[in-house]
Amino acid sequence: MKGFFSINNSVKKSGCGISCLLNKSCKTQFKSLNNCAGDFLLITDFPSKMEDKKGKKLSDIYSETILENLSKYNLQLDKNCSLTYAVKCCPSDSNSISKKEIDTCSNILREEIISCKPKVILLLGEIALESFLKNRWKKDLGTIHKWRGLKIYDREYNCWVVATYSPAWIQEQKQNEIILKIFKNDFKLAISLLEIPIPSFEDEKQFIQIITNENQACKMLERIRQKEKLIAIDFETTGLRPYSKGHNIISFSIAYSEFSCFSCLASSKTKEILKTVLTDPSIKKIASNMKYEHLWAREILGVEIKGWIWDTMLASHILDNRTGINGLKFQVYTNFGIIDYSSKIEKYLDSKKGIFNNIKEAPVEDLLLYNGLDSLFEFRLAKIQMKELYI
Repeated sequence: MKGFFSINNSVKKSGCGISCLLNKSCKTQFKSLNNCAGDFLLITDFPSKMEDKKGKKLSDIYSETILENLSKYNLQLDKNCSLTYAVKCCPSDSNSISKKEIDTCSNILREEIISCKPKVILLLGEIALESFLKNRWKKDLGTIHKWRGLKIYDREYNCWVVATYSPAWIQEQKQNEIILKIFKNDFKLAISLLEIPIPSFEDEKQFIQIITNENQACKMLERIRQKEKLIAIDFETTGLRPYSKGHNIISFSIAYSEFSCFSCLASSKTKEILKTVLTDPSIKKIASNMKYEHLWAREILGVEIKGWIWDTMLASHILDNRTGINGLKFQVYTNFGIIDYSSKIEKYLDSKKGIFNNIKEAPVEDLLLYNGLDSLFEFRLAKIQMKELYI
C-alpha cells in the first residue's frame, strides 16, 4: 500500500495554472492525486456530466463495467486502487476535446504518475492514451485500436501499461459481446501484471562497441566469421532503395549476443570481410525487415545473404497482425520500455524529400551508436519472439 488515497472530489472551480477554459463551464474540477492507493492506477479520458454534477468518480452509467471488473478482482477505488483523468474537467462537448485541453492537463498527469509510482497503469480511452504518451511518442500515435491489449513496459515510469477502450464507448457497445469480451481480457491482463516483476535493464549503450579504426573493425569481423553462429545485422544507408547511382552502405552493426554488439563504418576493407560473413550459411542471421539488408547487400556488395533465420518484423506480424505495430521502434518500446533512441539521428536518415538522405553529415559516434542499438534490439527481440512461438 502506497498510502491511503485522499482527495476532495468536490473541489470548487479553480485555476490550474494554464487556462484552457474548461474549468469555467464545469461544476467539479477533479484535482490531481497526492497519494495513490495500491499499485493499480486507472486513467480515463475525462469526467462525465454525471460525475461532474455529483463530484464523485465512477458515479455514472458509463462506469458500470469498470466497477464490475474492479469488484471481480477485489479492488475498491481509493482503498487498493486509484483513478484519475487525463483531462480534469468535464467538457461541454465530449466529442470536441481540443489539443490545448489535453496539453493543459498532460503535465499534471505526468506529475501524478511520478508521485504515485504505480506498478500497473490501465489507460481507458484514446484521450488517456494520447495524454500519457504526449511529448514522448513522436511517431504516428494512431488510435486506441493500435495500442489496446498490449503488455507494455514503460521504462521512464518503471511500470506496466495496458490500454483499452473508454468506459463511455464500452457502454455504447454493451450489446456487442465481442467488444465486451475484449475489454474484459484487457482488464484481466492489466490485473495479471500486478503479480509480474518489473523488468530490470542495464543501459544498452554500454553493450555497443563503436569501432572507428578500420583495422580493428576487420579483426572483429574475422572473429565473428570464425566463432559466431547467430547474429543480428543492420545497415545504415544513403536512402531507402539502392538503385540510383551514388547510393552506398555507410555503416553496419552486428549483434552476436543479447549483450554484445559492434558497429563500424563501411569501408572497402570492412565490406570485403563483411561479405564473407553474409554469405556463410552456417552463420544464422536476424534482421528487422530483412529484405532491406538483402537488397542492399545484393545491389551494393554484389552478394546474396545466406543463412537467414529470423525477421523480427515478420514475426511481430505473426504474433499480432494489427497495422502499425510491427516496426522495430514500436516493438522496442512495448518490449524494452524505451520511447526514443533515434531522435539524434532521424533527421539525417529522412529521405522523404528526395532519393538520398543526409546520412553522410551525421556525427559518426551518434550514427554508430544508433546503428548498434538497432541490431542489439533485433537480437533481443528475436529471442523473445522465438520463445513466444516455441522455436
